[in-house]
Amino acid sequence: MKRIFILFLLGLCAGTTTACAQGLRADTVSYDLGEVELGGIYRTVFGVVSEADAAVILSVATNCDCTKASYPRKPLRRDETGKIEVRFEAKQAGYFRKKADVTYHAGGGSRRLTFTITGTVVPKVAAKR
Repeated sequence: MKRIFILFLLGLCAGTTTACAQGLRADTVSYDLGEVELGGIYRTVFGVVSEADAAVILSVATNCDCTKASYPRKPLRRDETGKIEVRFEAKQAGYFRKKADVTYHAGGGSRRLTFTITGTVVPKVAAKR
């Protein structure tokens, strides 16, 4: 009986986009900055589109103090675009992988979307005299 009910719900979702596919759609969820200089500040922007009647970004948490994020504070209506800017400060040499976890409300529930930036921090080139 449970299987029949689950198949019924899946069939219902296949026939409608408003009930089952609501949320934020991202253009891309990862970006490679390549080689960046130690001490520099680097920014990348991730675009999102609301597929819900309204999507509200509640927070964007990063996994390091060297990474900050800014995001739209107003609700995004259906098909409206928003930009999430992730700023990385290269404080330590070597490979990095930083995440920005977006928590948002859409379609009657809370959801998450994760963006990732990667790259390698290299020492500054000595200034020529």
